[in-house]
Amino acid sequence: MNDSYKRQSTIRMLLTHMEVSSQHMLLGLLKQRGFEVSQPTLSKDLTQMHVAKVHTNGKQRYVLPENPLYQREVSRNNVPPACADAYISCERSGNMAVIHTKPGYAAAVATEIDRAKFSSVLGTVAGYDTIMLLLRENTLPEAFNEELSTLFVTDGKDNWQ
Repeated sequence: MNDSYKRQSTIRMLLTHMEVSSQHMLLGLLKQRGFEVSQPTLSKDLTQMHVAKVHTNGKQRYVLPENPLYQREVSRNNVPPACADAYISCERSGNMAVIHTKPGYAAAVATEIDRAKFSSVLGTVAGYDTIMLLLRENTLPEAFNEELSTLFVTDGKDNWQ
């Protein structure tokens, strides 16, 4: 077993059996179990494991996808957490579209688009705050709009045509 697998297995065990409220707390728990890990590495682990931070009874805690609290948080407004506040705009031209996000969000949003496996999208390329989407030939604007609307709440002024 590699270190990443062992570390993520330990994180899974900790989140299943404890109420972990912060990355700082999780770093301390991992250190107690022999893992010296940086905060960026821990953030990457949590992202790869699809961990969500939920709010219950005035407290925050991390939960795994199989936790019922996770489903409530992720399905809030039917918008994945990575996309909830990231969206700025989208414009389409031919079989391409460009999505602008808040700075630093493009990779996470592109991952959600890829994970959704939209029938209208062949692939994504993400930068820092911009995502380029290659759309399938003859994709109808309505089909693209409907799929994209599952990830974003917009003001309806976008040029997705």
